[in-house]
Amino acid sequence: MVLDALHSDLEQRRDRALSGGPSVEREKLRAEGRLDARERVDALLDEGTFTELGLLATAPDRYAPADGKITGFGEIDGRTTAVASNDFTVLGASSSPVNNRKMRRLKDVAGKAGTPIVFLGESAGGRMPDSMGATSIAGGSDRLQYQRIRRSPWVSAVLGSCYGSSAWYASISDFTVMRKGATLGVASARLISVATGQTVDSEELGGWRV
Repeated sequence: MVLDALHSDLEQRRDRALSGGPSVEREKLRAEGRLDARERVDALLDEGTFTELGLLATAPDRYAPADGKITGFGEIDGRTTAVASNDFTVLGASSSPVNNRKMRRLKDVAGKAGTPIVFLGESAGGRMPDSMGATSIAGGSDRLQYQRIRRSPWVSAVLGSCYGSSAWYASISDFTVMRKGATLGVASARLISVATGQTVDSEELGGWRV
């Protein structure tokens, strides 16, 4: 009986995590004719090959399915590939100590095995105040990735608003593609406007034409 109860609880937690962010956020994507983070993974990988890492991870102070970043391994045309897909419906896929650890684990395993990594980017940047201070530094932030030895090829797809980590991955990947209408930058136009007092347009800041 105890085992059955534990199994039932696990299945409920998995189902909840797989549902992603609030339905209103997913409906916005549908209205724009765009795929959500899990649909992107399904479209990229061979059917039935995806094994997820950290499905039950969440933020320490609130519920955040997979903590906004879907990571794991699958196959593309039969070749093993690592994939990280940002779920913008979950806190804007903002970076945190928890999902940083997920990303670090993915890069570590893929690097040692020589496995390609595909980053499906769309994120709001760092999650404040979670990404501040010693907790963030100890929580998986990996400065060595910016000096990486190319043990495995990296590919980035800029699929929406890509700020913070998504911008870094796009800039240091071996191959990067950008969807028309997407934007790329270290920080969002709104954040820059608040900091400088100037009006900044997202497209002019880092649109596909730039």
